[in-house]
Amino acid sequence: MKFQQNQINKQIGTQIKALRKLNKMSQTELGDEIGITYQQIQKYESGANKVSPERFYQLADVFGISVTEFFKDELETGLNPLTLTTEEASLLNSFRNMPEQLRKPTVKLIQQVGGAN
Repeated sequence: MKFQQNQINKQIGTQIKALRKLNKMSQTELGDEIGITYQQIQKYESGANKVSPERFYQLADVFGISVTEFFKDELETGLNPLTLTTEEASLLNSFRNMPEQLRKPTVKLIQQVGGAN
């Protein structure tokens, strides 16, 4: 699928915003972490400005992810962070902070309660 540059900037901005919210950060806090203003974060999130390769590395470091995560297609994971409710995002954030040994039993419990296999 061929994208226009503006569409790519908006898609990246959407991912930055979703990651920022999942990490419960304000635009000011994120900007402070990487040495820029909240206004620049707003421009990235809206797709008005392109994100440089160096900035991708800084953002990935702050969010604790690989740079490649910014470029994964939402169809690959089946999850679009923007469609998560606040409650779902909170649950996902809590799950990520959970000790590894508790994750499988928690998933199993949620699947049983939710009716999934």
